[in-house]
Amino acid sequence: MKKLFTSTKPKNYLWLDLLKGIAMIAVVIDHLYSYYQNSSIQYHTGFHVSLFILIAGFTSAISIQNRGGVVNFSYIFKRILKIFIPYLIATLIYCLFYRYFNLLTIFQKIITFSVAGPLYFVFFYIQLIAISCFIYRLVNHNKSNFFDIPLIIIFFLLSFLLNKFKIINSFYGGSGVLFGGSFLFLYVLGFFLKKYENFFYQKITNIILLIFSIFYLYIFESYNLVSKSWSNPANNWLIIYTLIVFFLIFSLFQLLLHRFPKILLPITIIGKNSLPIFLYHTLIINIFSIILLFTKSYLLFTTIYLLLTPLYLPI
Repeated sequence: MKKLFTSTKPKNYLWLDLLKGIAMIAVVIDHLYSYYQNSSIQYHTGFHVSLFILIAGFTSAISIQNRGGVVNFSYIFKRILKIFIPYLIATLIYCLFYRYFNLLTIFQKIITFSVAGPLYFVFFYIQLIAISCFIYRLVNHNKSNFFDIPLIIIFFLLSFLLNKFKIINSFYGGSGVLFGGSFLFLYVLGFFLKKYENFFYQKITNIILLIFSIFYLYIFESYNLVSKSWSNPANNWLIIYTLIVFFLIFSLFQLLLHRFPKILLPITIIGKNSLPIFLYHTLIINIFSIILLFTKSYLLFTTIYLLLTPLYLPI
C-alpha cells in the first residue's frame, strides 16, 4: 500500500505543459469575448485561473521535493522574484503603451497589479508561493494517509472562510482576499496530487478517471452547471469543473496522447511559455484591435498571433 502511494518522478511532465497550454488558450478565448460575444463559449473557459493554480500547487511540490523538502527564505524569495521581475517589466511596457509617464501613476499600477485586468492573478499567486513550504510540510506529514482526509476538509473550509474577508476592496476577485481565498484550496490539492502521483499514473486509475470525467462533464453540460461555475474566487461548481477538465486531459494523455508529442507540440509550447503569454496577451489584444480593421473576421488570425507573439517579448 505504501509503495502504491509513494511519489516517484516520471520520465517527463509533458502533460503539465499540455494542461498549462490548454489553460492559457482558455484565458485568451475568455479575453477575446468582445470578438465573438458568445456567453456559452466564455463560460466554458472559466476553468483557466483555477487550473493554473491547481497546476502551480503540483509544480511547487516538485520544486520543494527536488530540494529534499528543505527550503529557506532565500528559496521563497527567488521564486517570488521569478514571477515579480517579469511582471514588473510587463507593467512598465504596458505603461509605455498606455502613455503613463507620471512616476506616481506607474508606481500605483505596479503595487496595485492593475495596469492590465488579468495581472491581479500575480498578487495572490505570490502569496501562495510565500506559504508553499508550509503547505508542503503539512501535506507530506509522517502520519497515516487517512490523516489527509481531515486535512483536506480543513483547507477547504479555511479557503472558503477567507472568501468572506476582503483585505483590499479595490482588488479584483481572488486578489482581494488573503491567499486568493478558495484558490488556496486548489493550490493545496495540487500538492496532494503530487503526493499521490504514482497512484494516478496507473492505467486502471486513468480509465476510471476518464469515464468519471466524461460522465460528470455530461452532467455539467446537461444541467447548465458550467455557467454556474463562472466565479472568482472559485465557487464549488468551479472547483468541480476544474477537476473534471484536469482529470479528463490528464487521463487522455496517460492513455493515448502521450504517444503523439509532435501533434501536441503547438499546445505544449504555449504551456512552456505560459508566463510571458499571460503577461502580454492583453497588450497584444489591444494592439491588434488597433491595426486590424475587421477583428471579428480575423478571430483565428488574431488568436494565433496572440499566442505566438508574446514568446518573443522580454520576460
